[in-house]
Amino acid sequence: MKLSFNNIKSIISSYSIIVLTAIFTLVIILILLFSYNNAKKEDLKFSIYSTELDAEKISNELNKNFKILQVLSENFSSEYIQKENNEFWKNSLLNENIEKIILVRPPEIKFYNDSLQTRKTDTVYYKSIIYSKNKGEINIEETNSNFDKIINPTLFYKIKKNKNIIVDEPKNQEIFGKDLEIIKIFFPVYSGDKFLGIIGIAFNPKKFEQIIYTNKNRLNTIKILLSEKNNIISFTGKDWNKTKNISEIEGTEKQLFEKINGKPANGTFGGYVYTTQIINPENSDNYWKIYNFTPLREFSKQILINTRYNIILIIIVYIFSILFINYLTKKFDEKFNETVERSINVASGKNTDFQNKSNVNEINIIDENLKKIYEKNLEYIKVSKKIIEGDYNSIEKNENVNDELSILVGQIIQKIKDIEIEKKENEKISEIEEWVRNGFAEIAKVQNLITSNLETLTLNLIKTLVNYTNAVFGGFYIHHYETDKRIELVSSYAFSSEKFIEKSFAVGEGLVGACVYAKKKIELSKLPENYMNISSGLGNALPGYLLITPVMWHNEVLGVIEIAFVNVPEKHKLQFIEQTAENISSSLNSSIVSIKTIELLAKSTNQTVELYNKEQELNEKIKELQSIQTEYDFHSKEMQSMLNAVNNTVMSIEYTPEGQLLTANDLYLQTMGFELKDLQGKTVFELVKAEQITELKEIIEEVKKGNLLRKQLVRYTKSGEPKNLSASYTPYKDSEGKVLRIIFFAFDVTEFIQK
Repeated sequence: MKLSFNNIKSIISSYSIIVLTAIFTLVIILILLFSYNNAKKEDLKFSIYSTELDAEKISNELNKNFKILQVLSENFSSEYIQKENNEFWKNSLLNENIEKIILVRPPEIKFYNDSLQTRKTDTVYYKSIIYSKNKGEINIEETNSNFDKIINPTLFYKIKKNKNIIVDEPKNQEIFGKDLEIIKIFFPVYSGDKFLGIIGIAFNPKKFEQIIYTNKNRLNTIKILLSEKNNIISFTGKDWNKTKNISEIEGTEKQLFEKINGKPANGTFGGYVYTTQIINPENSDNYWKIYNFTPLREFSKQILINTRYNIILIIIVYIFSILFINYLTKKFDEKFNETVERSINVASGKNTDFQNKSNVNEINIIDENLKKIYEKNLEYIKVSKKIIEGDYNSIEKNENVNDELSILVGQIIQKIKDIEIEKKENEKISEIEEWVRNGFAEIAKVQNLITSNLETLTLNLIKTLVNYTNAVFGGFYIHHYETDKRIELVSSYAFSSEKFIEKSFAVGEGLVGACVYAKKKIELSKLPENYMNISSGLGNALPGYLLITPVMWHNEVLGVIEIAFVNVPEKHKLQFIEQTAENISSSLNSSIVSIKTIELLAKSTNQTVELYNKEQELNEKIKELQSIQTEYDFHSKEMQSMLNAVNNTVMSIEYTPEGQLLTANDLYLQTMGFELKDLQGKTVFELVKAEQITELKEIIEEVKKGNLLRKQLVRYTKSGEPKNLSASYTPYKDSEGKVLRIIFFAFDVTEFIQK
């Protein structure tokens, strides 16, 4: 049989379609496999997110309890652990989501044998108090027994050594007749280097259980929250297994936990996706672990089942396509050639005649579609030219929602518009950032100019700000907060003299005074009519916007910057002015200090001259005093003999009304274990315990009024040994009755009291 050209073309076309069908089938299979793998990855990703969310919420809850514990520890002292001072702990327990507050004092060791070779000891424990609550009622349990019942001794000394928050293992404990799961956290309390004891709180971890159940991403998800020693804190299993070690229980949870031992933190095995997250709370050496076991999605399993049926269906379609294509090729080969020729012309961009129609309806449909494609191509060419030219607005929008290509072209045009808008916005942001950087550079140049004249510095600063921000007015005020508290205008730029009828303000007076009083900026877009005017060739106009911002230095207002604009300025200009006010505070403070130094130097020079003149007068009087000195020496020796007798009998120290130590006699130094150099430069408040300072201040205030006080006191030697003293506080006054010194006399009555 002789093959014609058309037959050969038909055969080639048939085989081409067969190959395309096979490729299509392979693509479908790959897509199915990819969908399955992607579903597993999505399950893993979602499970990781859920576990991280649980871990974050649990960590936050732990940190809340840590903060409660730290706040309570700040109020822990020897006084607060007494029963009569328990109101603070009661209120804290009622106001917080905790079950118990535990106060433990350290043990005191008493030695019964002083031999260095053998020491027998007996341990005596301080009183410990446990506060528990039940339905708004507080139970107080006091104990002087071994504190093993409260806290494990090993854990006690670990907390003391680490000086950090320790989380105890979960335990079941009976509270008011109820068996509750309890977690205890402890924190050591120190006063300087002195260990005061341990404070702890106990809470029920039901909040963690709520978090785990709230965030269950599957109804059959298994979640386990374990302590550092793998004890169960909370999980989705049976309640009676809580507080037990995971290795001691039976069930699915234990099996899953054992299977992932030694495996990566996240992954899949069997029919589960598993994830692990470590919970490291702040300020604690302990950590918890949360495990999430999620079964694979049902549709992921179904994909494997459906894949077999899809392959069979594709094979059937494949065979049917071969038979059907061969049939069509033979039946419509001749007419189809004309359509092929037209399609070639459309593809090459040539003009095509669609007038001659085939008698076959299917061919006519193809021709009509080719004609539409040809017309669309012409339309897309026009649209492409307009896109290249940037003429987006003249492009007519196609309302045909079924024309995906037209919709895509519209989306491309919109995307290009969005990109151009975003580009312009980014360019504007870059321009603003560059403008701000250059502005700070200009301000820095002014700050770097060395000048001891405050007016010059502030004038340069306000001039730069006004010019750079295109403002119309600017003024710089200095706040004399250390002297008369007045606010004075020191420099201005572009201001008319009429504006400054008042150049000095009190704090709270006017807008400038209000700014200093509030320590906050003031912004006005509607100024008072008589505030200021802008003078120009067109007449006078009121500014449209006013900014008054303070220059702060260590919470003190050094000065005020006042800037006026014709219209409301851009936001970045206002931010630039406010940031400049913050940046120049250091330079302004340095200039103020420098000016004060110069003024003090001039004052010191004048005082030196006066001192010289007075020195001449003093030399003349010295001669007169020398004759008096001889007589004084005689009486002084008598007085010294009496003072020596007193010093050998009574302890004494002298200090100023402010508490600054001046002298101390030998008997005081010997009794209290000090040397004279130990007391130099110290105050009397440093010789007493912190809890005695308030009482001592009250005594000094009474003596400063000129009153003599007698007290029975306890004071501590340098080594910390308590001394019982019978003391008196005597004021030493000048001729006008002003107390110049306070003299402390005391007898050591320690042995008398002990007997």
